[in-house]
Amino acid sequence: MLINIPSNSWLKNTGQLWKTVPAAILILLSFPLMILDFFGVSDSRLEPITIALGVTGFAILILSIKCPHCNKRPICRILRKTNVTMLTQTILSFDVCPYCGYNGGMNNEEKIKEDIRKR
Repeated sequence: MLINIPSNSWLKNTGQLWKTVPAAILILLSFPLMILDFFGVSDSRLEPITIALGVTGFAILILSIKCPHCNKRPICRILRKTNVTMLTQTILSFDVCPYCGYNGGMNNEEKIKEDIRKR
């Protein structure tokens, strides 16, 4: 499955897209183990490993990605506000920090100052 990442992706523009890879690997590794456990095929000793893989993947995703401008974690807000069916595409394609509006570009200071004045 190929995922289309737009050129204006905030994660790409801020150089943090790579952080999604280890998180995705851990989360995806937990799925086959969950399925095996669901059907009773796996050993019960794998349950804590399955849970640890998924939780660690989400923790890496949430805690490692921070806005370089406002220092907040935009993935937290995206997880709360996005429909689960669109979650992966939304995380990979959002174009501005949902907290401060920073787009990851160098010419963003004037836009941020204007947004602050409007508040």
